[in-house]
Amino acid sequence: MHKPSETSRAKVIALITNGCQQSRVAEHLAIDAKTLRKHYARELEFGTETLLSKVLNNLASIAIKGRGYRPFRPRNIYFQPVAGIASIR
Repeated sequence: MHKPSETSRAKVIALITNGCQQSRVAEHLAIDAKTLRKHYARELEFGTETLLSKVLNNLASIAIKGRGYRPFRPRNIYFQPVAGIASIR
């Protein structure tokens, strides 16, 4: 008997969001398609929206709190023509 876990639920959402058919998702979990529909009905129906919602909430949080990636700051590069090697400061 199959018991869904948080890991398997996340896997179903990821596969469905990436366009996998239910039969392929069932194969990934090594279960029958009927078992997939029985235990993961909510993920199959709302998986894409759930993932998109989490991504958008995360992006909004980063924008509001400023916790995103640090902006790229180029460094000055000085060339030494005699040695032909660049030195970064």
